[in-house]
Amino acid sequence: MPSLIILEGDQQGRVIELSGQPLAIGRDPASDFVLSDADVSRRHAAIEFANGFYFIRDLSSENGTFVNNVPVGRALLLDRDEIRIGSMRAIFVETVAAEDVPSSLRTPPVLERSDESEDFFIDAATEVVPKPAEPATEDLQQAYDRLKTIYAMMRSDAASRHPAERIESAVALARNAIEADRLTLIEQDAAAPDGWRVRCMATATGVSSRNRIAISRTVFAYVEKERKPFFCSNPQSDRRVGGSDSLRQSGIRSVLCVPLIEGDRVAGFLYADNFVSREPFGKEDLDFVTAVGSLIIGWLREERAGGEQSTIGAGAVLAPVGRHTFVTQNARMKQILEVVHKVARSDTTFLITGESGTGKELIARMAHLASPRARGPFVCVNCAALPDTLLESELFGHEKGAYTGAVAARAGKFEAARGGTIFLDEIGDISPAAQAKVLRVLQEREIERLGSNRTIAVDVRVIAATNKNLAEEILAGRFREDLFYRLNVIRIELPPLRERLDDLPALVEFFIQSVRSELHSPVRRASREALDVLARYSWPGNVRELRNVIERAVVLGSDEAIWPDDLPPEVRGETGLPQGPLSSAASSEAAVLRTLDECEREHILRVLTYTGWNKKRAAEILGISRSALYEKIATYSLEAT
Repeated sequence: MPSLIILEGDQQGRVIELSGQPLAIGRDPASDFVLSDADVSRRHAAIEFANGFYFIRDLSSENGTFVNNVPVGRALLLDRDEIRIGSMRAIFVETVAAEDVPSSLRTPPVLERSDESEDFFIDAATEVVPKPAEPATEDLQQAYDRLKTIYAMMRSDAASRHPAERIESAVALARNAIEADRLTLIEQDAAAPDGWRVRCMATATGVSSRNRIAISRTVFAYVEKERKPFFCSNPQSDRRVGGSDSLRQSGIRSVLCVPLIEGDRVAGFLYADNFVSREPFGKEDLDFVTAVGSLIIGWLREERAGGEQSTIGAGAVLAPVGRHTFVTQNARMKQILEVVHKVARSDTTFLITGESGTGKELIARMAHLASPRARGPFVCVNCAALPDTLLESELFGHEKGAYTGAVAARAGKFEAARGGTIFLDEIGDISPAAQAKVLRVLQEREIERLGSNRTIAVDVRVIAATNKNLAEEILAGRFREDLFYRLNVIRIELPPLRERLDDLPALVEFFIQSVRSELHSPVRRASREALDVLARYSWPGNVRELRNVIERAVVLGSDEAIWPDDLPPEVRGETGLPQGPLSSAASSEAAVLRTLDECEREHILRVLTYTGWNKKRAAEILGISRSALYEKIATYSLEAT
């Protein structure tokens, strides 16, 4: 256990175990560690625990607090750091060892004379008192503290922690080191409106995750364009950002921004700013945050690679896939994941089939991240969303003047995916002409832009997916048989959610935990009744539909649990909507026109049956008083069956 061992002073030999709670040090009798030395202030210092590390903070004492003979205001404590307060000298240790007992309490060592020399050889157990160090300058002290901070981020016990924990801890430690009001990690997110999202933000009160914060878009755009670190000590007069209204209006005194560059792309930013009065950021702050950023890039890559798997519930596999997560405890799905990881090791083209919303793109991303091409781009093309006139240009690019409106040459998706993976989603919807060109890419590994006769070699892996039955499409003449065999080297067929209902509890729990913190909802779990309702639904939209349903329930929920009445009417089976993929004609035939009284009677009876005729619970679900429910039961002559 982390402890403080007193080496000198009136409490020499004492070992103080640190439990994570603040330890107040001073002459005040109310202090946790009372020192009687006249050189010690009443409230002298405090040892604090934050983000997995211990710090010592001087409480504006008269004679100062020293760590390794350096006066400090607030300093990170690492194993065997020496602390001096007045005449008290102590060491901070992460684990107490026998040799940590003060030398004055040990048996004095025996000095032995050497036959070869008149010098005395000192026993290895003897503690040699070092020569007092010269007073360190402020710059040397700062450099020393920051070196310790980098060491704390990289030390061996930190390496065993999950990358997400290491990232949050690094952001918090870096903010403390540069004394920023806030330090924010922003990372790339294709799903976000502007392509970026706030990963975490560290302030003096700790680390939090927020979807939106006010930052200077001028600084952001400048760093994204220049792709190099930036700091500004006077935003109002700096010509690079002098035109920023947000900087002037927000009162930001100093700002710093470091791009996190991975390969040929900007994967994110570390953005720091100050509002309160302090010295502005300097070059040394920029260099330090840049060094921290290089560590964070590695942890982000490790996180995306999904090397670790954790569980939700008994036997549920939770596999990170970039910013997404694949959750399953279904035996068939676990076998599929094993196949995906085997296929990922090679450049073999493979085909993913399954209904919409089953996770085809997620499987493709998983294969990419587990492959040797993980550092390259992953380019996704939804073939069904593009008309035939644009699809070929989107895939293969075009030259200037290739068609009306082609005012400049443009590279296509195959070129953009060079060195990485291209995912052709809904490939069953592309035209025969586009099919022929895709076949050529698979055979020759080269393309031709529209309007050009020049071939361009492309080093890219192709993964395709479709929700159609390609065998039927071939018989109907809508899909090329030779392209099918080229794509179908390995086929992975994803089952619909209704065939893996044993995954429902784990998926529901994961989706609740994923969205509740962002939405500040009290919902923490799904009730057994709600899970029973979810299990009876056929899920035509599969996992995608389930996530939307859970997010809606978390938003609307006001209780700790999700109850059946928090779910949409169609999931509860209370509308005329089909429970599966029916045709529009069948849907209209299934609709029944009824009076309001008939609808009300049927709904009240359904709720009463669901609650086992518990009228108190039924009234709560219906949103009426118990007396009103009794009146409805009498009016409609309802009876338990």
